[in-house]
Amino acid sequence: MGFRGHDRGLTLFFCGLLVLAPPAGRSSSSRGLLYGAAAKPARFTWHTAYADGLAAARERQKPLLVYFPPVRPSEEPAALRGAAAILGASPPLECLRVSADEVVDLKERLLLKRDPPAAILLDRRENEVDRWEGNDLSSPDFWQRVRGRLLEMEHRVEEEDKLVEEARHLADSGDLDGAYRKIAGLLASKRTAPEALSAARALDGRARDAARKKMLEILAGEGLSNDGELRKELEKLLSSTAHTDARDEILMEIARLERGTIGGR
Repeated sequence: MGFRGHDRGLTLFFCGLLVLAPPAGRSSSSRGLLYGAAAKPARFTWHTAYADGLAAARERQKPLLVYFPPVRPSEEPAALRGAAAILGASPPLECLRVSADEVVDLKERLLLKRDPPAAILLDRRENEVDRWEGNDLSSPDFWQRVRGRLLEMEHRVEEEDKLVEEARHLADSGDLDGAYRKIAGLLASKRTAPEALSAARALDGRARDAARKKMLEILAGEGLSNDGELRKELEKLLSSTAHTDARDEILMEIARLERGTIGGR
């Protein structure tokens, strides 16, 4: 099949993705991947500078496809040559066509070993999601594979949003340690979406502050209670605290009391 017929099939394929209405109840962060973020929608255009493409991806809450074109225009893969027709209005990702000025730096930055053409799909935190090099870009299922990766990312964002909501519910009910346990994985992962990461960090701060407040309430008894009793209370607090930073601080105070550095009897 020539590219024109293939292009029509891919256009219909992506139209099926783009015309879907966002299901009720989805958060703004999950809508961003496949349906566009709350930011003003934009028609497809090739970005020509990495910084601009990344900024647009973050603003519109979309992944970034970094395309390294071949030196000879005649060798351009058909799928990429027809990107504008295929993606059309409100595309589900931002696309960068690497310029000659940036090709050397970006090849090193993105660990591209082979000569172009190549394409690398990045999330908004610049993690690699997938890559295509050489003949991979000539595959008729190129855009289908892209769509598959977008759907996987969408699912991951939905799971992250779910964890954040569950953690918020626990925090609002007074179980800040339980909330921290829920979002600890989001804090540790380099792939957590920025919106979920921001929410997780806020809950992380609340959990840390709550544990520290309890610790200071125990330490307020220094000089009035036996140091051994204070240590027992701190050890009990330690056993019920999951927050890493809070645990470190509690351990430091237990060690200080054992040394008898300040007050107590």
